[in-house]
Amino acid sequence: RTFSNVTTLMQDYPELIFTATSAQHYAWLKDAYPSVYSRVSEAVRAGQWVPSGGMWVESDATMPGGEALLRQFIYGTRFFAEEFDYQSKVLWLPDSFGYSAALPQIARLMGCEGFMTQKLSWSRTNSFPHSTFWWEGLDGTAIFTHFPPVNCYDSMLVADELRAAEDNFRETGRAKHQLIPFGYGDGGGGPTADMLERFSRRADIEGSLRLKMGTPEEFFTEAREEYGDYAPRYRGELYLEFHRGIFTSQLEMKQGNRRAEHALYTMELVWTVCEIYRCGKLDTNEREQLWKRLLTLQFHDILPGSSIAQVHREARQEYDQLLNAIESYIDDGLQRIATMSANEPRSTPYIFNPAPHPRREVMSHAGEYALVEARGSALTPLSSLPVTEEHQVHLRYSGDTVIVENEYYEAVLHADGSITRLWDKKAGRDLFRHDMQGNRFQLFEDIPNEFDAWNIDRHYRSTPRHGAVVSTAPLEVIVCEPHRCVIRAQLLLGESPASLLFTADARSSRLDMELHVDWRERETLLKTAFGFQLHAGQVHAETQFGHVSRPLHENTSWEYAAYEVPMHRWLHISEGSYGAALINDSSYGYDAMPLAGGGTLLRPSLMRAPQWPDPQADRGSRTIRYSLVVGADITTAAEEARNLNMPLRLLKSAPSCQLMRVDNPALQIDAIFPAHDGSGDIIIRLHESRGETSQGHIIVGWDIHQVSEVDPLEEPLENPPRQAEMSGVEISILLKPFQIFTVRCHRSPDIPEET
Repeated sequence: RTFSNVTTLMQDYPELIFTATSAQHYAWLKDAYPSVYSRVSEAVRAGQWVPSGGMWVESDATMPGGEALLRQFIYGTRFFAEEFDYQSKVLWLPDSFGYSAALPQIARLMGCEGFMTQKLSWSRTNSFPHSTFWWEGLDGTAIFTHFPPVNCYDSMLVADELRAAEDNFRETGRAKHQLIPFGYGDGGGGPTADMLERFSRRADIEGSLRLKMGTPEEFFTEAREEYGDYAPRYRGELYLEFHRGIFTSQLEMKQGNRRAEHALYTMELVWTVCEIYRCGKLDTNEREQLWKRLLTLQFHDILPGSSIAQVHREARQEYDQLLNAIESYIDDGLQRIATMSANEPRSTPYIFNPAPHPRREVMSHAGEYALVEARGSALTPLSSLPVTEEHQVHLRYSGDTVIVENEYYEAVLHADGSITRLWDKKAGRDLFRHDMQGNRFQLFEDIPNEFDAWNIDRHYRSTPRHGAVVSTAPLEVIVCEPHRCVIRAQLLLGESPASLLFTADARSSRLDMELHVDWRERETLLKTAFGFQLHAGQVHAETQFGHVSRPLHENTSWEYAAYEVPMHRWLHISEGSYGAALINDSSYGYDAMPLAGGGTLLRPSLMRAPQWPDPQADRGSRTIRYSLVVGADITTAAEEARNLNMPLRLLKSAPSCQLMRVDNPALQIDAIFPAHDGSGDIIIRLHESRGETSQGHIIVGWDIHQVSEVDPLEEPLENPPRQAEMSGVEISILLKPFQIFTVRCHRSPDIPEET
């Protein structure tokens, strides 16, 4: 309807210039309404229609993983290039609920020179100080950014809006250009004849803003020429002080997204092995279709959990079907690998490690637990490592508590799921304050003033549901073996029956928790509280391609307003050189605060129960996993988070191979996959993870004759900075803090193509 309306309107108003984002919309239009699509294509060629933004959909910008957020741009940009020979120079993302500090680098890598958004005008505590500015991200990359002072993305071009746009312009006296997006947005329709008539009458009226039709690229070019050298600089994430509930609402959206992201990474890695060993090739179009299905589900009202009930019903089904499809491709690839000739006997089982780092874990095999070791991104013969007395897990009882101990820690567990003591044996210190606990479930009345699914209001802190968490049975030991101990607590969370599994493994600094709950609450927020005896000044939270550091104080209104913030797979706090981490498999929201008398409180948000716009949101059976890692630095936090989200896989047989390894853990591999063009080349994407200039080597396990630095579209860089050099099987890499880097490993020319 919108596209048809606009192409018709252009016949009567040839001055109209229209912009529409989201390649997915164009793809749907092309399939379902080819005649309208043809008119859109003509308008693009005529310069009246601008397919701006370069993304597959206008996705959420805080919760998608780094590689997924980059693929939003890769597949969107490719679509517009192939269909319209158009490359967007502007990231047009008006309505997403906050913006990751990784976004400037991602956008600039994809050729965007300007960024337009409007949503931060919705912030309820602080008014953003700039309308036009340079936004600097994690790695120092900056993008020229504009917030339309009209404070909406769907102006009607009426007089009061134009006056507001003039009054709200922060750069008055320093700059003259601002942008006013107009047309019906939510609900669709686009501009109308009335709006265009208002435009023509107000194009040049004395005493009013002078209006000029133009493209997003034209606006940013003129604004940058006028003000680029003098514009202020804002560093860090763009946090929306409003829709804080979206990090937790509709847990199944978060879990589906997280699992699909990791499954797609694993699938591409498996088929990279197939490509290298000449046992199969994954069709590029099939791979892209799987990615695009996930990217569509990352739309900024689906992944955040703020859509109507029908949307989330369909999304749950789509996630199930998508994960099944991805797993079938993984199984097919692993079976192909398993049928290859191997030096070892065919009866030797193999471990496939999808994580890029070596790991040592307890896993179940043939009805027994075994401690195994796996190389990073490799196939390793299964062999059980010995577990001596000093490395075993032990249990003992003390009244109604259970004490579990391994070589790293001693934990005192209670029937209500709490941990009253966690002694780090290596550091010789208790992780929790003596008057606090770990994993203390807390329920709060969660009734925001407006926008149920979107918002968590600060007043929830003053409405705890005291006595809402009770144990319904003594602690039960499920498994008690030298390799692993599992203890179960039976709980009632409000009106919701639940069980909590504690798992302690030999040779592991992780204490795992798995919460199963039949969630029956209404308008209730569930958190788990950890009262650390660590005098931390800030919290490090994973974000795309790195981490952000958020202060624990509330010295200014900006920190005060950030009372519920996003994370990805891990949180880390430290006191000097000593630290601890919380990792998770599907949770995104948390809060943190200093404790009176010293210490730090971390509280991941686990579940909500909003009633609007989906009255059944979050109700039903669900499981969430999270872990506490003692004595962890940032690298350990990141690796353990990957381990939790990317389990080892078992094969009946396979060739021993080390696909690759990196000798500096600061260089984190984000994706390994066959090149888009089907050449047989292998693409490796990685980033610097510690926030410092880092150098290391990628040691590859297959024949290559050349490497080249490429952009995310896998095209050669015009003037590569020579940050990758090859010597034998080693690729030497030098990266700046939090830099995203893509390298192409070219296939040896003497190896024939797979038929």
